[in-house]
Amino acid sequence: MLRHLFLYGTLQADTDTPMARWLAPKLRRAHRASLAGRLIAVASRGGYYPALMTVGDHRRVQGTLVQAALSPRDWRILDRYEGAEYRRERVWVRAPDGVVRADVYRWAGARPPGTVPIWHGDFPQWLAERGASPYRGS
Repeated sequence: MLRHLFLYGTLQADTDTPMARWLAPKLRRAHRASLAGRLIAVASRGGYYPALMTVGDHRRVQGTLVQAALSPRDWRILDRYEGAEYRRERVWVRAPDGVVRADVYRWAGARPPGTVPIWHGDFPQWLAERGASPYRGS
């Protein structure tokens, strides 16, 4: 069954991470899209990854809206990859053809210390601007 999924971080194709490459053949109809929120960059030994935070203002997070053909096993793999720090939830996403409901992984806890705000809300652009590498897995 196809479900909309909003990607804003290391699962986007342009980050070229192992998980993005694993996910790519399972995706259909990728479009640029956005949702309400803000991004922060979290540093780890393996590179940076973003955390989607809820905000009550007009800020937007830029990403990719896809139709995902994922099995229950695939969803479990994604949930495990995202870890306990993230919660998968359904949100409204602004797409070229209108507003749709999509799954997204949102940061579940308090803001970690030492994070860096991504003011424009575009993680791959932020990586390019900084010359930084995305988290590629453990």
